[in-house]
Amino acid sequence: MTSTQPENKTTKNAKDDRKVDSVQYAPVEAVFRIPDGLDLESETVVESWTVKLGTLHIYYANGEDKQIEWVYGPETDLKFAQETTIEDADVYCIEYEADYKEKVEKEELQEKKRREAERV
Repeated sequence: MTSTQPENKTTKNAKDDRKVDSVQYAPVEAVFRIPDGLDLESETVVESWTVKLGTLHIYYANGEDKQIEWVYGPETDLKFAQETTIEDADVYCIEYEADYKEKVEKEELQEKKRREAERV
């Protein structure tokens, strides 16, 4: 699989320039039939409506509830990505464990030096 990014941008993951692979899958979509003559946005007829677990739930102002299954629903295949892009890890606030350990060690060393300076 190849990735998409500008030609002049490096894709090499390095300690000072961390990279991640951002993967896009096909969009997920489900479609529901709305009952004839019903305006889901009409507050005098519909109290609220929501979609949960592949079912459209309509809560009518008169207390009646109706559940509608999708006409067609998501057929997401997570086995194969639609697109992949190598991006800066900072975009996703991802920190590599080795970098984190190094950062902590530096902070501990700085703290130790600060304490030693206070003793003098």
